[in-house]
Amino acid sequence: MIGLPGSRTSAVLPDLTQVSAPLALTWPDRADADISETAQCASLADVPGSETPFHKLVSDLIQPHQVAFEITQHGPVFASLVSYLGGVSQVEEARRYIAEGYRGAYTSLADYAQQLIEDCYSELDSLPDFIRYHIDYEGIARDMELGGDVFTFECEGRVHVFDAYI
Repeated sequence: MIGLPGSRTSAVLPDLTQVSAPLALTWPDRADADISETAQCASLADVPGSETPFHKLVSDLIQPHQVAFEITQHGPVFASLVSYLGGVSQVEEARRYIAEGYRGAYTSLADYAQQLIEDCYSELDSLPDFIRYHIDYEGIARDMELGGDVFTFECEGRVHVFDAYI
């Protein structure tokens, strides 16, 4: 058994004495490598009993590496997104939201709602000022969030907006 420092997690490693080919432990050079790719790099296909415990151990080691890599690419917003989604095990979902659902950083959700409406409805400029200046962007933003259309969190003094339906 191998234990991870400071934790109660342990795994039974495969019996490497039964391996017919030399075991070459090499790691993929990309942060987006998945567990099966890592297992192939570790040449575990011929190791009896390696399917579950070792994959779990590799997964526990790879996910923090993937998060750290993405933080170097996207900054603290990625770390906050991973935390918002539930932790390191959600790194793939966080990648998907960054790539497909990120709508930007705003001073408030109402600013995002205003920009969205102005981008979608160019004819707002033709409305009289007494109507245009009475559009309730805060109410629209609140409805978008409560209705589950978007989710937000604050990071570095800005509100980061994500489309919830990706």
